[in-house]
Amino acid sequence: MRGSWMQLVLVCGAVAAFAQTPAVLHGSVQATVLDANELPVPEALVEALPQGVALASPVAQCRTDERGVCTIVLRQAGQYALLASKEQDGYPKPYPFYRGAGAEPLPVAEISASHPSETVTMHLGRRAGVVLGTVKDAVTGKPLAANVEFRWVHEAANFWSGGVRADASFRFFTPADAPLKKPGTPAPPPDASHLAPEAQVQAQDIVVTKRQWGAFYGTELDQLLRRRNIRTI
Repeated sequence: MRGSWMQLVLVCGAVAAFAQTPAVLHGSVQATVLDANELPVPEALVEALPQGVALASPVAQCRTDERGVCTIVLRQAGQYALLASKEQDGYPKPYPFYRGAGAEPLPVAEISASHPSETVTMHLGRRAGVVLGTVKDAVTGKPLAANVEFRWVHEAANFWSGGVRADASFRFFTPADAPLKKPGTPAPPPDASHLAPEAQVQAQDIVVTKRQWGAFYGTELDQLLRRRNIRTI
């Protein structure tokens, strides 16, 4: 009975998706990806997620060049939410788990026969932290092929879940700027963090905000140094 029910849902879903299939056309979105300092991001992944229809085919995507620019070719009219990521440098796809409540909406491109192309400028989100672990039996210590789930303390409906690898290990990104305090904890005073006048900070200087003890974890400092070919500090 359960198997029949699942087949019925899948068939109905396929019919609904077919009924909502938008018109075919040759459209495109030219995306420019910038970092927090308005510098171009090469090798970033840009994806166009169709809105209001079922995902019946691979998501259209492109990789940015040295100018931070790439073009996504679209074959159907409609609205597309645009996602920019660079996971190899710690910038995950901006799914709700990483963005949290109150985050700015994703950029949207609307493609139609009368408006077949659009140009969009996007920004990478904050660099994420990484959680590594292994699931083991509490008694025997043997690895378990289990499913893991992590939820925000202050947003229980916002969570990440997935299966472990063959060796029972898991790896996922976590927001580096998530509050590391219990709900209700008072905010720090305004002067808890400031730049000393002796530093003589100029308007053209780049200021990196730390969110942990280290200057590299959860910040864009590493990327800033690499782009300037700085190997020692």
